[in-house]
Amino acid sequence: MKPIRFALGVVVFGAFFATASIAQSTRTFVSGQGKDKGSCSQTAPCRTLTQAISQTSAGGVVVALDSASYAPITITKAVTVEAPAGAAITVTSGDGIDINAGVTDVVILRGLTVNNQGSSGNGIVFNTGATVHIEKCIANGFNAFGMSGIAILGTGSIFVKDTIARDNYNGLAVDVGTAGTATANVDMDQLHLDANRIGLSLQTGVDGVVNGAIRNSSASGNSDVGMLVDADVGGNISLDIESCLVTDSTIGVVAESSSSGTVAASISFSTVSHNTVGGFNIAGGSTVNSRGNNTLIGNGPNTGVLTPLAGQ
Repeated sequence: MKPIRFALGVVVFGAFFATASIAQSTRTFVSGQGKDKGSCSQTAPCRTLTQAISQTSAGGVVVALDSASYAPITITKAVTVEAPAGAAITVTSGDGIDINAGVTDVVILRGLTVNNQGSSGNGIVFNTGATVHIEKCIANGFNAFGMSGIAILGTGSIFVKDTIARDNYNGLAVDVGTAGTATANVDMDQLHLDANRIGLSLQTGVDGVVNGAIRNSSASGNSDVGMLVDADVGGNISLDIESCLVTDSTIGVVAESSSSGTVAASISFSTVSHNTVGGFNIAGGSTVNSRGNNTLIGNGPNTGVLTPLAGQ
């Protein structure tokens, strides 16, 4: 009888995992009226994003059906989280969204508002993954010292589009730390990085590499700096600024580096105006190239010199 019992055990064991596999769906749903005992289907949505993500297959989509308040989440696989206007992740402690995905995973966040209610953490944090898309999101109120509405701390390809980060210490911050020669490529379009302490901050640790580009965006009304680029020892940062508004901050654009760090920025078709201490501050061997088609007006005294860049 022992072989029979063993065989039956194998069948039951296999059936269990087959059922678990079937439970994974390519499309799940959450709602303020949902229950985590549900199947996360459209007709029986879950209440929490965490539960819905757990029932979503890799590469699948989690859809919020209404503008309820949801709890913070950690994402560890390829997934899309999509929400209607007004759907909010309310953060009372820690981070709002932590992305700790695999080295080949693509994560997409669309339509989410991440709102701080007493936390000293960050709004959206990218730690690991291959590619992240942040679209039509809002990160609000993460203003504890050094914290960010959006924090890019890992290497990979990051695309941020049509997104607002306001009332944070950093609106959007990239800091690859001591990532060696690994590179973070950050493409930004149609952002409002306004009313923070620092609107956009690109930094590296030792030997880190950041390639950034921002266009059609505003980094204005920030209490310290509109856009900051700062390379540490051996770090390498490039930033292309095109068709942007940098106004009403203390300093508009700051580019600085250590003796062995490299900062190479360019600015074109942009307005840098009414920044009280200076329109730009270029120091430490950094270079900011200008196409000569920008508007600089009403700023305090500038530090350093823009380098003319001829049209191609």
